[in-house]
Amino acid sequence: FIPKFSVSCNLESFMGSQGKATPLYCDYLSPWVLLQEIRGLINTERAPQLASKAAKFFGIEDDSNNVEVKGGVDAIIDPKFRDGNGINATLWWNMIVTFRRFKIPFTF
Repeated sequence: FIPKFSVSCNLESFMGSQGKATPLYCDYLSPWVLLQEIRGLINTERAPQLASKAAKFFGIEDDSNNVEVKGGVDAIIDPKFRDGNGINATLWWNMIVTFRRFKIPFTF
């Protein structure tokens, strides 16, 4: 059993699970799994050779060679990180759910 939650948005550009302007269905990650995934992203700053591979995996790397690959916290707060309906969006929205659960203020 994998619990899920949905995210809805009124923006025309919002990409849901079934295309634009549809709800996004995300797997609910346990706090431990979410922590491990976020630590893995943040630790790319300490291991630059992994930053490029992580950026490709999370879809935040541009194909041109002139764009600097972001790692760590910079990668997470980049708006491109939460675009789409892949693992990056799931991580982002799980962080938002966790922040709301523990009443931690957030803005984006």
